[in-house]
Amino acid sequence: MKKVDWYPKVKFMKFDEILPAVSKGEIEAGLLIHEGQINYKKYNVNLIVDLGAWWKDRKGTILPLGGLVLSRKLADYKKEIKNILKQSFEYALSHPEPCLEFAKKYARNLEDEENKKFISMYVNKWTIDLGEEGKKAVEDLLNEGKSLGIIKTDVKIDWV
Repeated sequence: MKKVDWYPKVKFMKFDEILPAVSKGEIEAGLLIHEGQINYKKYNVNLIVDLGAWWKDRKGTILPLGGLVLSRKLADYKKEIKNILKQSFEYALSHPEPCLEFAKKYARNLEDEENKKFISMYVNKWTIDLGEEGKKAVEDLLNEGKSLGIIKTDVKIDWV
């Protein structure tokens, strides 16, 4: 793949300001994250490309949306921290209603069904255990960034 040696004109802004700015014509396009991926139609804008679907077509893996990282300084505690987080995610998956009620406080312009979809993007089977497929997806993303010159050094992942 060819390295990127040009960039479009970029305006950095908070993620929750992108949709209103595109809708008002203040900017031509934006990269949507978080709830913008779900509720963009409310702003009467057009989807150019779903990067998750595009990535899956190209690489055959999911597109990682984020991750939990731990400083190597805390290596002695990694199993304990992993178990605590796993219990929390398992609780959230098995008790969705109180979690949805809690999440409503932070939902930006999401209806209940949209909020459920949003939460399921971040709390799901991949959150509990990436497995080999999820790990490959993360490694593919990092390798792609390196091949394009976006990531300058090798990234070593110590999976927990």
